[in-house]
Amino acid sequence: MNPSPDERARDASSAAASRAAESHAAANHAAANRAAANRRYDNLPEPPAAEPHAAALLARLVDGLAFRYRWASDGLRPEDLGFRPAPDAMDLGQLLAHLAQLASWMSANVAAARDGGSPVTYPAAGAVVEAARGSPEQLVTLTLDLLHALRSDVLALGDGGLLRIRLVGGREPTAYPVWNLLNGPLADALTHVGQLATWRRMLGRPVPQHDVFRGRGPS
Repeated sequence: MNPSPDERARDASSAAASRAAESHAAANHAAANRAAANRRYDNLPEPPAAEPHAAALLARLVDGLAFRYRWASDGLRPEDLGFRPAPDAMDLGQLLAHLAQLASWMSANVAAARDGGSPVTYPAAGAVVEAARGSPEQLVTLTLDLLHALRSDVLALGDGGLLRIRLVGGREPTAYPVWNLLNGPLADALTHVGQLATWRRMLGRPVPQHDVFRGRGPS
């Protein structure tokens, strides 16, 4: 028995709805994969604004730091963490932990500015790092998550909100403005990412080749 016109219409509508649902699911999956890749900084995200402004420029600096860090730390093994080029230098494990603490300090204080909270000292910001010490994978994941949160909160604050950022080091109660975030922990983190890359080359485990200018990971 042949289906009636109404039955054929219902079947066609059902098939179209099924295809639409599959397409929507595929799009959601692709979007989730892109979001996860952005959080991992496999590639540098798109610029955060069409035209430069203060918050977007700071967010882009954070993205650049995170992208360089992602590949400078790629593939580090627990047995690599004890390497240091000189007795008085930090070893790779200490560099990873210090970078995580710098990211935590910046992120915590920008979040405090966003929420109207009190500044977080550098020692207090290290509490979240302790559980990850000794595991390069955990330290790297933690640091990238903190940097991603930092760039998101910077953009949420906007240009005017940057004036609310305050940093307290721990040795003194003085609260410093956003300028000190730039020449302090942010610049410090970029220096230490360069040390990661240098230590690795000396260890014989160089950083994978990637394009820092265009922001592309290894092909």
